[in-house]
Amino acid sequence: MKFGIAAIVLALLVAPSQADVWYWCTGDGRCDNAPGVGPTYVCGKKFWDYYDSGRKRWRTSRDTLSDNFWKTGGFYDCCHDSGKGACYDIENE
Repeated sequence: MKFGIAAIVLALLVAPSQADVWYWCTGDGRCDNAPGVGPTYVCGKKFWDYYDSGRKRWRTSRDTLSDNFWKTGGFYDCCHDSGKGACYDIENE
């Protein structure tokens, strides 16, 4: 019984760090979670594995936010090189 309770408590503590982050390029500069615009796919395919083609956005865990979004040559730079803005949305917080 103690093991089951400990497992539940551990899962609750770990859950916030497992939040998903969605990334997309935007044409209007507004980050309102609208479908992305090109070059969203090109910008994200070297960094992330899950692409939502219906909304034109990439999803990954929250841990990659600073690593692949803001770094030189990252997602932000890629969108801006094509004259677009870059957005992200953190879910489950």
